[in-house]
Amino acid sequence: AMMDMFEYVSHALSLPFSLPYSWPLPRNRRMRAAVKVLRTVIQSFIDERRARAEEHQDALSLLLQARDEDGHPMSDEQLMSECLNLFGAGYETTATALSWTWYLLCKHPEIYQKVQREVDTVLQGRTPTVADLERLPYCLQVFKEALRIYPPVYATCRRALDDIEIDGYRVPKGWTVFLAPYTLHRREEYFPEPEKFDPERFTPAQEKILPRYAYMPFGAGPRICIGLHFTMMEGHLLLATIAQRASFSLLPSQEIKPDLLHFLRPRGMVQVTVTKR
Repeated sequence: AMMDMFEYVSHALSLPFSLPYSWPLPRNRRMRAAVKVLRTVIQSFIDERRARAEEHQDALSLLLQARDEDGHPMSDEQLMSECLNLFGAGYETTATALSWTWYLLCKHPEIYQKVQREVDTVLQGRTPTVADLERLPYCLQVFKEALRIYPPVYATCRRALDDIEIDGYRVPKGWTVFLAPYTLHRREEYFPEPEKFDPERFTPAQEKILPRYAYMPFGAGPRICIGLHFTMMEGHLLLATIAQRASFSLLPSQEIKPDLLHFLRPRGMVQVTVTKR
């Protein structure tokens, strides 16, 4: 269902004009069926949580407890809309980012070994927790560099609220401007040898000298991705945990290319041999 939704959105963005959603086209029918599946699944989460709200302290519980300035809770449709956005935006972005991370590590064994050494030295066999993250800086550098080369959200957009001129180009009020982190992250003046996988770009000292908008895998400004901090924590923890427990090696004769669907995901599969450590 999620893939049908992503395909629908990508197709809609590629058209010069919008086709009515109400038309009984095959793609529209698939989209409506997908939305029905997702709403049914998410409603089951909501119903289960309402029945046992006191047992949880997570995003869904917080949404259920939220009240507006008059003390009213969200309507069922408001709650569904919030959940659909959070579920959809987080469904595969972190998984995609980690797929690219492991692909890059497999292609660069010396960097992969450095990750494993850090994890083994710091954790001594323990499962990592949030408290360990500050002692695993190289894992975070690796994850950030993977997000630079293959940002799952490879493009985003903003609408001009007023007429504005940007570097000599006039952008009229109401126009939509597309921003491409995939392209920005390959600016040689900020990232020399931009196609090279180099986690040293994200040492604290190097990050401090980067211009504010040279690196923006989560967008920027007031509408920056709501999942920024969660994704960085989740990706950091998962990278350390998996690196501690398994080793991956790429199967030969694979040419992995990006697939520009809704997210920048590997085309086909990244096939690896998995060895328990």
